Amino acid sequence: MISISVAHYEENCSIVMEGHAGYAEPGKDIICAAVSALYISLINGIDSLSSAVGNEYLHGDSHLYCISGLDRTADILIDSFRQSCRSIAEENPEYVRYKDV
Repeated sequence: MISISVAHYEENCSIVMEGHAGYAEPGKDIICAAVSALYISLINGIDSLSSAVGNEYLHGDSHLYCISGLDRTADILIDSFRQSCRSIAEENPEYVRYKDV
């Protein structure tokens, strides 16, 4: 199961993603692919469209993405990521868990 936690404060945000969906074999798991695409899109958007600073930390199957100095663009990108992940989790509760912290 993929676990996604988002802590969104006034000027900072942290996102923790852990695990694998287990929907299909590696390389064919469309749930993992969808969540990964959203995550990479968020990182790329923050890096290229926002003045916020993002740092990613990896440990095994865990990803921690910390964003500081949030601006309006970063807030919009984060909200889009949150809503999309929430929708995937609601449609696939046995493979994805989402929570706002």
